[in-house]
Amino acid sequence: MQADLWQQYSAELQKYAVLAKAESKLGVKRKILVLILAGVLVLVVFCGVGISLACNLVGFLPAAYMTVQVMEKNGPELDREMWLTYWVLFGACTVVETFSSWVLYWIPFYYAFKVAFLIWCMHPSWRGAAFVYEQFFLRTAALR
Repeated sequence: MQADLWQQYSAELQKYAVLAKAESKLGVKRKILVLILAGVLVLVVFCGVGISLACNLVGFLPAAYMTVQVMEKNGPELDREMWLTYWVLFGACTVVETFSSWVLYWIPFYYAFKVAFLIWCMHPSWRGAAFVYEQFFLRTAALR
């Protein structure tokens, strides 16, 4: 079971050219690179050093990379719509957080939840941003 998951993990990482470049330049296998980055992220999120920046980078960098990929390859309309929806949600979260950071500071593990939420929103299989958009943004707009 674990070997099967590890093989799926390795196969998934083969899709990303940026990891291949990092692997060749650093001389470290891409699955180890991702595990190191994930470990650093976990430490940052749970220890609080540079946590806001780390959360925003997690929400921005992968999504920006995937958005550029979809736009450059003239990807399917569904993918374009997904990333546009994600960026609307990410922007709304950033604006709300800017004005309420003094309250959010007191919520335990807020940034850990934020990272999990952003990953859920940007993951193509889960399509969390579309769910939030349909359930909250459209319903709020329909009430007016």
